[in-house]
Amino acid sequence: MTDTDARTRYPQSAPNRRPSRLDRIPGYRGYHEKETRRDADGALRRMLAQDYAEQHKRLTRVQQTVLAARRLDQLAPVDQAAGRLNHFIDRVRTATYGYAGLRDSVQVDERALDQLYQFDLALADGVDEVSAKVDAIEQAAEGGGDLHAPLADLDRTVRDLQERFDARADLFQTGQPTQNMKLFDVVKAPPMLPTTEAPPLLSLNDAVTADGQDWLVAARTRVDGATPWTDYLLRDGEMTKWLIVPGDPSQPMALTEQVDFWTRVPPVTPLIFGGVTYSLVGQQSGAGTITGAAGERTGTVNAYVYSGVDGAYLVLRDWGSDRQALVGHTVARNDVEMYPRQG
Repeated sequence: MTDTDARTRYPQSAPNRRPSRLDRIPGYRGYHEKETRRDADGALRRMLAQDYAEQHKRLTRVQQTVLAARRLDQLAPVDQAAGRLNHFIDRVRTATYGYAGLRDSVQVDERALDQLYQFDLALADGVDEVSAKVDAIEQAAEGGGDLHAPLADLDRTVRDLQERFDARADLFQTGQPTQNMKLFDVVKAPPMLPTTEAPPLLSLNDAVTADGQDWLVAARTRVDGATPWTDYLLRDGEMTKWLIVPGDPSQPMALTEQVDFWTRVPPVTPLIFGGVTYSLVGQQSGAGTITGAAGERTGTVNAYVYSGVDGAYLVLRDWGSDRQALVGHTVARNDVEMYPRQG
């Protein structure tokens, strides 16, 4: 046993090491013994899946509480949160990435093993993070309060856990330490502060960077009302997307494409498109101005906003004479850059 062995560096009885769920795994000492790395990973994922499943059961009881109180408007968001958590649990339980990088005869970089251990600690700590979010959801459900804010907190936590798990899988596959200096921003990402500054209003031919691609604004729709929003038609050559920017700066944007899809008005919930199930999360209306290369036109619009797991987004816009269906995914505002032309 060397002084770099995990059994030395991470002993269960170390006085400066806080207790962790990792201590519950029989024989778990990290991954320094090549022959047991696959077994250690399997034991860890089974334990994590079991602990996260307990939190999912609590969400199921919240669903029953909401249903018994006939608060049907709150049921779909709880269903969506439970579905997203269950999707994460399934990924943890059934991950099928390879182990070649950690089983090669070539010695694995010690830094990669240290990073894996830190990821394991972070994923184990995530159980307590999820539990705290579910506590708040339970309290709101039992007290008859609004569930949207605590459910949004849970959603952010689960997304962060998915990123941690993805990064951990990359390490397992390569057996090499990540060169990303922001690794531990993923492992223990600080809570994102709400954005309070509204983005600039763009005009035709202004530039936008989203999803790692540069676009020009080809058209714009501005809608005023109780919940205002702006749509930008983005173009890059023959490719087009619609960027949806809610007027509330605390809400994420959405990058979508127009599809040939519609249901009756008002549309049903849930609905299925492209194999994804969407739940209705909001209805908006207002007076809109559409600006394009041929000029402007105005009209009134009713919009039906749907969401699915992992940020799936769908909106149906009814302009009376025209209908528009947009499907895509939400994007964090910090991941979108806007470049208004100067002057």
